[in-house]
Amino acid sequence: MVQAGEKIGDFLIKAELGRGGMGTLYYAIDTMLNREVALKVIHPHLANDLKFIDKFKTEAMTQAQMNHPNIIIIFCFRKINSHHIIAMEYLRGNSLQEVLQKKKQLPILDALSYLKQILRGLNYAHTRHIIHGDIKPGNILIDSTRRIKIADFGIAKIFGDFGNKNESQILGTPIYASPEQILGKDVGVRSDLYSLGITFYEMVTGAVPFYSETDSSLEIEEAHLNKPPPRPSIFNPNVKIQVEDFILKAIQKKPERRFQSAIEMLEKVDSLFQTKRRENES
Repeated sequence: MVQAGEKIGDFLIKAELGRGGMGTLYYAIDTMLNREVALKVIHPHLANDLKFIDKFKTEAMTQAQMNHPNIIIIFCFRKINSHHIIAMEYLRGNSLQEVLQKKKQLPILDALSYLKQILRGLNYAHTRHIIHGDIKPGNILIDSTRRIKIADFGIAKIFGDFGNKNESQILGTPIYASPEQILGKDVGVRSDLYSLGITFYEMVTGAVPFYSETDSSLEIEEAHLNKPPPRPSIFNPNVKIQVEDFILKAIQKKPERRFQSAIEMLEKVDSLFQTKRRENES
């Protein structure tokens, strides 16, 4: 394991930020450019899988071509000695997951404002035929100016291409997964929007619609597939009927009943945002 103070090539490791299914994330300094970076070092057991590395390199190159204010910028993907690393933009702030752990639920207007930014980033990616595949609060970053950045595009897809279903779930819980993901079908635009709908549900209620008291993945998956979600207003009476109907449309089990594009969803969010702002001002 890499320790603070060590160097990987030109990258000076300053602190560990977290660990995930793919690797360990560090705060580092690119000493060549005197630039802060978030440096992901891929786990050794994955770094030794050449097929995985080739696939990941392709996905990293695709993400590196994206340049949008609401998407984390990828700087490079390299092998340095025994380490495969990906260097990306470092964002000072917190993940949406961390914010929700502290606040439980967000004011409706704040949540809609964040949702607009996320949808702008997703629309940019989707129009370039790039699917995220793992939208959840942990992959939504918020800086000190309340700007949103989406991280880890395409990572779920990479894991899904290797090994069986259980191995692909190394990324995390199935709480935000769409029914088609659970069934092993192709992940597309509407799957990202479903996961975003689940995320927005949690933003305004402090709860998720499908869960298991025993943390059983099978129970959660079964609920995504077959159980109707509780109405958000049960958890938060400030969620009025227009916002509630919006959420319930976003998390319809059949893709054809959801919003069909990020721009369609964004147009509805803009309308809800303006209505809510007028209510707050009156």
